[in-house]
Amino acid sequence: MKRNNVTLIIILGIYLLAGLTLLPFYRYQINPDGISYISIAQKYLRGDFAHAVNGHWSPLFSWLLVPLLYGGLNPLLAAKLLNLAIGIVTIIALRSLSYRFQMDDQVRGIILLIAIPVVLYFAYYYITPDFLVSCILLVYFVIIFDPEYADSPKQGALCGLLGGIGYLSKSYSLPFLLFHFPLMNALHYVRNAQKRKSVLKGFFYGMFLFLAISSLWVAAISSKYGYFTISTATYHNLQLLNPHLSTPSIVAPPNRTAVSVWEDPYSSLPRDSWSPFSSYSGWKIWLEFSIKNMVKTINIFKGFSQFTFVIFLVNLLWLLGKPNQLIAQREILDPLVTVIPYAAGYCLIQVEERYIWITLLLVILMGGYVLHNLLQHTFFTKIRKNALLALFVLSFSFSPVRNLAQQFNTGKEIFILSQTLKEHIPPGSTLVSSSDWYQSLFLAYHLQARIYGTGDNINADILDREMDKYGINYFIVYKGATAEYPFLVKYKEVTSGSFRGEPYTLYMRQERIPR
Repeated sequence: MKRNNVTLIIILGIYLLAGLTLLPFYRYQINPDGISYISIAQKYLRGDFAHAVNGHWSPLFSWLLVPLLYGGLNPLLAAKLLNLAIGIVTIIALRSLSYRFQMDDQVRGIILLIAIPVVLYFAYYYITPDFLVSCILLVYFVIIFDPEYADSPKQGALCGLLGGIGYLSKSYSLPFLLFHFPLMNALHYVRNAQKRKSVLKGFFYGMFLFLAISSLWVAAISSKYGYFTISTATYHNLQLLNPHLSTPSIVAPPNRTAVSVWEDPYSSLPRDSWSPFSSYSGWKIWLEFSIKNMVKTINIFKGFSQFTFVIFLVNLLWLLGKPNQLIAQREILDPLVTVIPYAAGYCLIQVEERYIWITLLLVILMGGYVLHNLLQHTFFTKIRKNALLALFVLSFSFSPVRNLAQQFNTGKEIFILSQTLKEHIPPGSTLVSSSDWYQSLFLAYHLQARIYGTGDNINADILDREMDKYGINYFIVYKGATAEYPFLVKYKEVTSGSFRGEPYTLYMRQERIPR
């Protein structure tokens, strides 16, 4: 145990050293979701709770940012440091969870070594609560996968507490845990004939805490939007399939301190009663979309490691090889009935790799279990064993290291451009750009301005009327497309330059139009 603790301390030391060394190179990483979480955290800090309560973005990540922002840290830096801290808890939880699988200390050490690049990738690639919810669920799995779970009802209560916190970090945790927690308790109930009363008590304690915590946030957002909801994000994702609804090019942010419409799309974007389940054509659209998501999910697993499907296949073969002991095979069955439903649920609404990060961490542990059992075979001499271990590390480390390298110094160019434009665009300004909504959103964030949209897919005359309607102060034209906007005679050219090899020109309205 002392040796294992020393290994953990060394791994955490390497992780922190690598994380702090890499921090300057991801210091300016920025993304639309991250801007919304930061903006919401700033609202909590100002006491603007009416606008801070948000049905699209779960609150926990923003809540955790508040103390760092209160201390005066730059928000982007604060988000990176918060993720770095979440990474420490994740590695510790991953190590604890590894003891729920049969493996020797060498394989366990290999898993912790792999965790360094994987966790750094999760921490620095995106500002998102997906890493936070992965960490919370890992701790939940440490408890629910415990073979001694049935010994005390407190275990169930702790799971319920973590479930409620998980929902506050990401709304998907609510439907997932409403499925997973009863299922796991049912498995413990069957496996522990002498302790069924304890399992039932733990289940009821856990469900009470889980639903009690979750209901507080459900009540808050349902009250704000005027209908019962656990999240408005699912509605938004399904409306993206609506063939009758298009997103307008120019949309006002939902409140005066929001950077863009993306802070609360449900409040700002047009709504429609269309549902994929209201007609055969809608159901067909949704079914085709779900199938595409399934293919995308398979590619995500395959891209994470070439060993992923070998690990799944071997686990399934071992599981089905003993049909009479199906439920008893805890180390195989428990992770399988976790990974598959978790990933499958997202296929029904929207899939991104970061949404299923927690399943990728479980795949590493499942791989460690397979690896340990394979290495017991006499075929694996010392040389072959070391070769397989090295291949295992390389397989799971390649993708996160490559992704980190691709994000090297990401966001720095747009930050530098914003510093140039700060001389011309004061805080609180409103702006529209000719194209590239993402680039313009990031600029608006750094400028403390508000972005109303872009001129993509909109007639110049209509764009002119929309800009007059909202009294837009500034218009940025990219790629020398000035001739496409004759209404710019009402604007004054302020400055021009080059960004990423393409010209840009900044225009300012000469006459102020009241909002």
